[in-house]
Parts: sequence; C-alpha cells; structure tokens
Amino acid sequence: MPSGTVAMLVLLPSAALALSANVPDRMNVLQRRMASIASPEVDAKLLILDCMVPMQRFEILLKPPVGSTIKRAREAEETICVVGMQHTMSSSGRPQFGKPLRRGVEGRVETMLPIAAGDGVGNGVNFYAQHTAPLGVTTVRGGGGQRVYMNYETTIVGGRRFEVVECAALDAWPANDGQPNKFKGPLFDARIRWIGEDEELASPGSPEAAMAESLEPLVKEWTNLVLMGDLEKERGQLKAILADLGPMPPPEEADLRALWVAGLICPLPGLAIEPRLELELECRPAILNAGTTLERVEAARLGIQRCIERLREL
Repeated sequence: MPSGTVAMLVLLPSAALALSANVPDRMNVLQRRMASIASPEVDAKLLILDCMVPMQRFEILLKPPVGSTIKRAREAEETICVVGMQHTMSSSGRPQFGKPLRRGVEGRVETMLPIAAGDGVGNGVNFYAQHTAPLGVTTVRGGGGQRVYMNYETTIVGGRRFEVVECAALDAWPANDGQPNKFKGPLFDARIRWIGEDEELASPGSPEAAMAESLEPLVKEWTNLVLMGDLEKERGQLKAILADLGPMPPPEEADLRALWVAGLICPLPGLAIEPRLELELECRPAILNAGTTLERVEAARLGIQRCIERLREL
C-alpha cells in the first residue's frame, strides 16, 4: 500500500460498549508540531459507526463485510479513524440519521475476535440500523462449495483527532432522509488531515485555563449524581470508564481536558437512561467540531452543566 494511505473508521450513534486504556503517551508540543508539518493530509478509508473522542473505547460486533474489511486494513497496518453521524430523535422516539461528522478521531483496533455469523443477510444493506447487533450470513452455497462469513468482536480506541478534507460521498450525503444506505457504505474513500497536533498549552490565568479549571467541580457533581442515582448500565461502569480515560488532564491542557470530559459524560455504552435523554445530552460532536480551545472548553462546560441539570430531575 502507498505510504500515507489511511483506512478510516466512522462510528454511528448506538449505545454499545466501553472505552480503552493503553493509549499512546501524549506527544509534547514540539513533537506534535513536527508531526502535523510532516503529514498534514493523508488518503483514508471512511467507515461510519459512532462518535468517539481520544482515549475512548468502543467494543462492537462488526458483521460482514465490514468486519473483514477492517481486519484487512489492520493487517496491512493502515490507519483507522472514527467519526460519528449527526442524528436527531423523531416525535415517535425513533433515531433519525443525518450527515456524518467531518471531524473525528483515529481508531486503534486493539482486538478482533472472529465469530461465525448467524442467520440473516450480511451484505451491509442494514448496517446503519443494525450495527449494534449485526446479523450475518452463515454460508453462501453455489459454485460447487460454500463459504463461511465471520462477525468480529472488535475493540477500538480513540487516538489523534482529524478532519475530512475531501470525500465525495459525504459531500452528497442526504441531510435527514433516513436513508444513508443508498451510498452502499459504510466504507468510503476520503482525504483527511490531522488536527490538534500543534496546540499550545493554555497560559496560567488565561480564559481557557480558567474555564478548564471550572470543569473539575462539575465532574465531581456529575459523578455523584450518576452513582447516587444508580445510573450505571452495569455495576462498575463508571470505574471502568475512568480507568480507560486515565486521570483528568491538568487545566493547562485545556483541549485534552475538554475532550476527556466528553468521554466521561458520553460513554460507550451509555448510562442507564432513556435513549431520548441520552441523545439530548450528547456533546461529543460540539466539542470535536469547535474551532478553538476556548470554544471546546466552553462546549464541554455547557455539556456537563446540561447533564447535571437533567440528571438532577431523574
């Protein structure tokens, strides 16, 4: 494969599964600048699944043909990235899909466990609606033999941030017609560039650092509400999320602190709350799409404040 070629994994709003620990150590400011200068843009494959932020873990069952495509990309040491999709809830409570986001994170595939696919149609037509509990094709008969299709229990960890520079499929994507499958995805050719590689640390006393500092008591309050309200989807969920995300970055690393907060309050899988409320409290797209450090920290503060207000009502 040509150097600079990247496979890109784009993730959709489901409610499936947790986050990861063994993420690469953060590069210092000089290293990040050098990396962004060395490879500002790369070719990519775009796979649409769910929204993620750095250090967040996603465990998902990938059905044919998506799983085999990601497996080949992993074996070829292609870079895999993750983006989500804009979505809303209809008046009847059903999710409505819109355009994929143009910003996301690199996705490091930690593990892929093959499992024989069950009954059903595994041609990817229903991928967007069923990717949290995919159906597969057990065998295909004809031509003098049969072939076994595999699902893959896959663990993906969020890494570097990126944005899409060019992708014909995304440019033509329907806004809210609920039929993304007309594009035969979910894998697309795209060109991306890494972002956030040259971000400076926030100066002590700066608006960015001050606002990042204000997130700490909000995190404590949110954590208490989740535990006291018995809102974990399973016992120990919050402890596992915090172990995956690692310690909260210091205020001077305001960008990373904002993204850390997003990974905490919008976990994979989600909390034990109604899907409509979970959708209402989603803040990862706003934080990923923000153009400056101050905007990202503001989006994180607004996001966690909104969560606290709504969780108090439960």
